[in-house]
Amino acid sequence: MTLLAENLERVEVAIAAACRKAQRSRGDVELMAVSKTYPAATIVEAAELGLRMFGESRVQEFGAKASELECWRAGGSNAAADEPILVHLIGHLQSNKAARAVELFDAVDSVDSLRLAERLPDLVHLHVQGLMTIAPWGVPEDVTRACFRSLRELRDRWAAAHAQLKLDVLSMGMSGDFALAIEEGATRIRVGTALFGKRAPYVEDTSGSTE
Repeated sequence: MTLLAENLERVEVAIAAACRKAQRSRGDVELMAVSKTYPAATIVEAAELGLRMFGESRVQEFGAKASELECWRAGGSNAAADEPILVHLIGHLQSNKAARAVELFDAVDSVDSLRLAERLPDLVHLHVQGLMTIAPWGVPEDVTRACFRSLRELRDRWAAAHAQLKLDVLSMGMSGDFALAIEEGATRIRVGTALFGKRAPYVEDTSGSTE
């Protein structure tokens, strides 16, 4: 068994335990594997283990990997992929890279300002799936829980006020706090370090790219 397979087992055990504690079904929670800084080969290994949703945070970095993953994505022909993988851009999206991001990614999960989020009902050309947050680092458990709970309550208020918005997804919780997020209602957790290990810093290629 590879290290990634062992890590995935441990993560799945922890997810199942959190779901039981919250009296939720394991099927209620999607696992996004945050594969930023890891090569395409690592994503393929994870896909072979059954993972189907991946998170990348840099347009240029994933652009360099994308061609190696074509057969695993929608429209691919890899017979091993009963279900194609989906790759989301997570985090802040620079406006000058938005067009390229639309080409590369299946969805954009952006943590942005509340003021922008409040404009969602008027942005009729966006296909909104839900809300996303990141809890503060190094704070007590009750503060982390309050952060997740606040997003869930905000989603509930907006869903009641704006029936036209589809807000099924609550993306919250990472390697260090996903169990708390599940207990507070997360429907998608974003796990990187607990699956892939500590990542090396990403160094962007600035040798002439015009992306």
